[in-house]
Amino acid sequence: MPTTFAQNMAAANMGAGVHLDTTMLDKIVAGLNTNTEAVLVAFAIEIEGLAKSIAPYETGALQNSIHTRGRDGTNTRSGSSFGEGHEEEEIPDAGGDVMAVVGTGMNYAAYVELGTYRMAAQPYLGPAVDVKAAKLNDGTMWRRLFE
Repeated sequence: MPTTFAQNMAAANMGAGVHLDTTMLDKIVAGLNTNTEAVLVAFAIEIEGLAKSIAPYETGALQNSIHTRGRDGTNTRSGSSFGEGHEEEEIPDAGGDVMAVVGTGMNYAAYVELGTYRMAAQPYLGPAVDVKAAKLNDGTMWRRLFE
């Protein structure tokens, strides 16, 4: 009857053992959740910056209203008061599994992004996400988790 590797080891009574020191790995794993949130909020802020740079400019209200809210309390909003005719709502809070939200509360923002039957779309958030998503795919962003 064939024997298993474990049976052979026990029969040989080798007694040799291997000790693997995982101290450094334990430190990396312990900090991973904290680093992940910080990296993803920073990533969201990068998306915000690019969206602001490509958003169409007429009065500057749309660009100025684009901001990031992070689950960690980050809020890059820099005041409101865009003048008469510019109604703004707050973007949703990040929470639960959502670590950051990038957006604008301007009442006309979706019409600019998606267009209407009278106006061509002038997307700014979608393209910003697409450009920055390349960092997810090429590993650039993930390196920050271990720095």
